[in-house]
Amino acid sequence: RLARVRGPYCAMLSGDCPMRTRLFRYCTLVFAFAWLFRLLAALLTDRVHELSRMDMERVALSLVHTGVLGNTFRTGTGPSAIVPPGYVLFLAAIFHLFGTGLLAEAVKIVTCTAASSLRCALTPWLAYRLNLPQPVVVSSGILSIFWIGAFDTELQGDWDTPYTTILVILLIYLHYRRPIDGASPGWSALLGLVWGCAALINPTVLSILFAYLVVQAWRGGRAALGSLLRRSTCLAACLLLVLFPWALRNRLALGSWVWMRSGFGLELELSYHDGSSWANTWNIRPSLQHPDQPNLDNVVSHHPYINPAENRRAEQIGEIAYNQEKLRLALQWIQRNPSRSLLLVGQHTFYFWFPPGAGFYGFRPGKVMVFYSLARWLLTVFAFAGLWMLWRTHRSLAAFFGSILLFFPLIYYVVNWSSRYRGPIEWLLVLLASVPIAWLWDRFIKTRLLELRRGASLVNVHGL
Repeated sequence: RLARVRGPYCAMLSGDCPMRTRLFRYCTLVFAFAWLFRLLAALLTDRVHELSRMDMERVALSLVHTGVLGNTFRTGTGPSAIVPPGYVLFLAAIFHLFGTGLLAEAVKIVTCTAASSLRCALTPWLAYRLNLPQPVVVSSGILSIFWIGAFDTELQGDWDTPYTTILVILLIYLHYRRPIDGASPGWSALLGLVWGCAALINPTVLSILFAYLVVQAWRGGRAALGSLLRRSTCLAACLLLVLFPWALRNRLALGSWVWMRSGFGLELELSYHDGSSWANTWNIRPSLQHPDQPNLDNVVSHHPYINPAENRRAEQIGEIAYNQEKLRLALQWIQRNPSRSLLLVGQHTFYFWFPPGAGFYGFRPGKVMVFYSLARWLLTVFAFAGLWMLWRTHRSLAAFFGSILLFFPLIYYVVNWSSRYRGPIEWLLVLLASVPIAWLWDRFIKTRLLELRRGASLVNVHGL
């Protein structure tokens, strides 16, 4: 059925086709309703007074107050590369223009929810550009309006995810519009520059680029491999050109060539140590896992922002040496505890696709979280069903989407789980889930409505 609709959609891409106007109006409505919904959610949950100050915010505040892009932890530890600079500079601009109080928090929330809403509008737009059927386009927009994968991430603005997602969607469209194996050197260079900018915001998106290149190599075979390698080399050179100023700054400030971020050692040691959990929140603040016990986070936590002893260690030996030390400790623990490590990896993998239930959010409304957790499980199930349905009708597109779902989560299978980790591909799950939802609507609900309308027409005729 999907294949039969594809032909007319290709004809709709002509410049004088009214479908483009209808698509623009529909995406505008999706944006407006999504923004209103998110602003109301932020207002009802009182986000403007939740001054939690996560890693990126602390670095941005340090840049505003001291002129140092660093000081990630509790006390001044100097220049840092724990987080990439892209979103930090945006936050620093907000704090510089609007202060560091409630006004800046309100601006941050408004811009973050606007970016999340733009992602909602771009999802049906991309579905149309990828020649997916109209029911999928419509259902992906409706589902996007109400779908919030991680409340803190989409409503608070503490992290880069809403902005990163916009770049990912646009990059996927650019690659689809002109595949790289047949692109000109100039187009490859442009893609490399945009991917470099995306990596400066969130380096994990490069796994999506890798997934795309793998699919292109698989589809083109040996005959197109040479052209693909030349274009990929051009793309990679321009990508590194964008990253070079950041790497040079890290070489001068930290004494090491850090091309993206330096915190992997800390993240790994947080994930693998005696008493470690599968959840990032519990590893940073162990007291949340045992609320009935005394709060000893400042002693037992392995995070330098929480534990003063860890903070002093990072300040004493420097950030690079500290992360290298943490990496060695984590690898040694994994070697000593292989079975426990495999169990943690399995938990990271499971919870990435099936986030924890209401028990994990014990400090929040239980009944609400039960339905929310069930919805997140159903999204994953429907998304994989949609991927299977796309494989039958749009095989090349399904291969690309499947490769993203394969490669993007790999790093998150290794480190402890957080609800924001799958944010850059949450829109893709929504898009894929819209495929079976549209099929169910067309197969059962729409058919039933037509039958009822036909029956009502017959009743009117007989009544006359």
